[in-house]
Amino acid sequence: MISQIEDNYCEVEGIKIRYWQKGNRSKNLVLIHGFGGSIEAWYNNINFLAHNYTVYALELPGHGKSDKPQITYSLNIFADFVDKTIKKLNINKFNIAGLSFGGAIVLKYVLKYSEKTDKIILISSAGLSPKMGFLFSLTNMVPFRGIIGIVPKSIFSFYARKTVYDSKCIPQEIIDFYYSLIKTKEFRYVLKSVQKENFSFWGHCSNHLIEISKELQKINNKTLIVWGKNDTIIPVRNAYIGKKLLKNSGIVIYEDCRHNPQFEKAQEFNNDVLKFLEE
Repeated sequence: MISQIEDNYCEVEGIKIRYWQKGNRSKNLVLIHGFGGSIEAWYNNINFLAHNYTVYALELPGHGKSDKPQITYSLNIFADFVDKTIKKLNINKFNIAGLSFGGAIVLKYVLKYSEKTDKIILISSAGLSPKMGFLFSLTNMVPFRGIIGIVPKSIFSFYARKTVYDSKCIPQEIIDFYYSLIKTKEFRYVLKSVQKENFSFWGHCSNHLIEISKELQKINNKTLIVWGKNDTIIPVRNAYIGKKLLKNSGIVIYEDCRHNPQFEKAQEFNNDVLKFLEE
């Protein structure tokens, strides 16, 4: 289970960053979670993928158990922190996967540092199109930013379970972990900063995030786009838009699946990712 994966930490510009590292192979795979998430997003994947790759699940600054400084949490800041963490861990040429907002970070990273990366995996990714699902858009309206910190646990649990098709597949300990985070002043600052810098009711709002969808055709890396057909956070139509714009891409859509196919369809996801990486 989650507790069986050892936490590691490194310091990047004075900020403590948590990460998981599994496997001892010559080929590397870096995993980037999404907005408000943590490396727990990958607990159903890292052990399987580590049979063939040295896998690094990096936790973004401001998230999970990483430090939460009061900085501006823009897309550019996140992409640069990924690069600095990779340098700190001495990770050479690598494949990279991003979930949700982590997908936008991956795209920004590849556009800036294409020579460092090999294949790309985008899971329910932001950055392919500016449009988001209604519920996500609603929470990004200025009056509602930060309100998540005062919602009862029952409401938070309801929202969290809406990210998957089968609500039973999210362990209660995951919900408890994230709920404990949103009750802290430090994490609420991070959430509001990410929303302000990157999103609005209409979708993407920052120049960096908007520019990504205009620059996708510059990316030559082989890319796998993975989505849940029933995603209510970032609609599946974005996957097909990405497929058209990323000239060297393939696509996998899972039935009866929403925003987190990496654990809702973990077995299929792991096999499809490994097949793609080994092609």
